[in-house]
Amino acid sequence: MNRLLIFYLVIGIFISCNRNSPASESLGKRESKNDSIIGSYPRHLINYTDSIIIARSSVKFDTITTRVNCKDTIVSFRINPTTKKVIRLCSKRNDIYRTVYILTESGKIEWNYKHGSPNEFIGPFLFSDIYRGGENGGEITKMKFKIANNKIQYIDSIQGGRYSEGAGTWEWLISNTGDPKAIVFNGGDLWSVDGDRLLITPEVSTNTYLVDLQKKDTILSMPRPGNRISNQLILQDRVLFSTQTDQRTGFLELYDFNGKLLWIAQSDYFNKLMVVPDKNLIIGSGYYFPKEDNFRNYFTIAYDLQTGGIKWSFSTTKAYNPTLILTTKTNLDTSSLFTIGDDIYGMVIGVVTKYFAQNINHNNKLILFNSEGQLLKTVDLSNSSQNYSVVTFGENEFEIVSNYETRRFKIYEP
Repeated sequence: MNRLLIFYLVIGIFISCNRNSPASESLGKRESKNDSIIGSYPRHLINYTDSIIIARSSVKFDTITTRVNCKDTIVSFRINPTTKKVIRLCSKRNDIYRTVYILTESGKIEWNYKHGSPNEFIGPFLFSDIYRGGENGGEITKMKFKIANNKIQYIDSIQGGRYSEGAGTWEWLISNTGDPKAIVFNGGDLWSVDGDRLLITPEVSTNTYLVDLQKKDTILSMPRPGNRISNQLILQDRVLFSTQTDQRTGFLELYDFNGKLLWIAQSDYFNKLMVVPDKNLIIGSGYYFPKEDNFRNYFTIAYDLQTGGIKWSFSTTKAYNPTLILTTKTNLDTSSLFTIGDDIYGMVIGVVTKYFAQNINHNNKLILFNSEGQLLKTVDLSNSSQNYSVVTFGENEFEIVSNYETRRFKIYEP
C-alpha cells in the first residue's frame, strides 16, 4: 500500500476536520523566504575553533556513581519517563541479540524472548515488537507490559503495524496513556510529539501537519519547509524547523500555527537542538564543513527565539578538549543537550567509534555552560566506549546513564 495513503487512512480524518472554521482559512499559506527578513549569519564571526570563555564563577557539584555488576552482557537500557527508573536488558554472552532477563533496582526479572525485545517505555508502559512474516515483509504486533513489584505484567497487544524489506516499517504512534493514535512510517516520515500534539512531515508528502490527537483535528497544514529536515520542534504556539540545503548550508525557520513564517536564519548542521523559552534562546550543537575534505568544525550556538539573531557561540571542540587536534576521521557527537537549572545547561559529548555498525561514543565528557555561552565546568565521564542518556530530576539534579553505570549529579549554582 502507498506510504502516503497509509498515513491518510489514519490521519486523514483529522485533516478534513473544521474546514469551514475561520482559523483553517489560513492553513497552508506560507510567505516566501524572499519576502521575509533573513537573520544575518556572519560565518566569519562564529566561534568554530577559537578559545572559549570561562565563566568568572564556576559551579560545584556532588556526584554518586552506581555501577552495575552483571555476569552476562548488558546490551542496552531503557528509562521509564514516568518514574525515571532505569532497567537494563541482559543477554547471554554467546547470544547478545536475544534478551533473556531485565535488571531493575530491585533485582532480576525473567524475560520471554518470544515477546520480542523490550524496545521502549511510553508513559508507564514497556513495549516490545513481534515481527511475523517472511524476509520480504509481514506484520508487527506491539506488546504492552507494566513493571510493578519487580514483576512484569502483560497488559494487551496492538496490531496493525507492518514491515517491508528495504522500505521500512509502519508503526503505531503510542500516546503517554499507552493508546495507539496514528500509524507513521518509520524509515522516512519525520515526526515529533508534545503531549497530544503530533508534528509530522510524511516522506512522500509536500506538506507538514500539526495534529491534535485528542480532538482528532488538524491545527496546521503547511508546505514542508524543505526536502531535508534535520530537526522539528513543537513550541507553545509555534513550530521550529532546522533544514539543510546541502552539507554546508541550512536554515532555522520559525512558524506560527497559521503557517506564517515569522523569521528565517541561516545555520549550519545541528545534531541536537533545544529551546529555552525563559531565556528566549534556541541552543544548538552541530558542525560545519569549512572545506570539501569532510573536515568538521564543531560548535555550540544560541539564537534569539524572537528574531532569529545570533546571541553567542563557542567551539565545542575546545570545550571538550583544548588540545584536541581534529582530523577528517575525528567525529564528535553530542548525545544529549539539556537544561539543568535556571542558568545552567549541559551537553554529553564523545568521540564516535563503530561497534557492530552502530555509533558508540568513547572518551565521553559532560560540559556545563550558562545562557551567555560561558563554560562552567568539564567533567570526564568514561574512557570506555559507551553511550549515555540523561534523566533530569527538577532543579539542578540529573543522572547520566549508560549500560553499566549511573552517575547522579547535584549542582550548586554560582
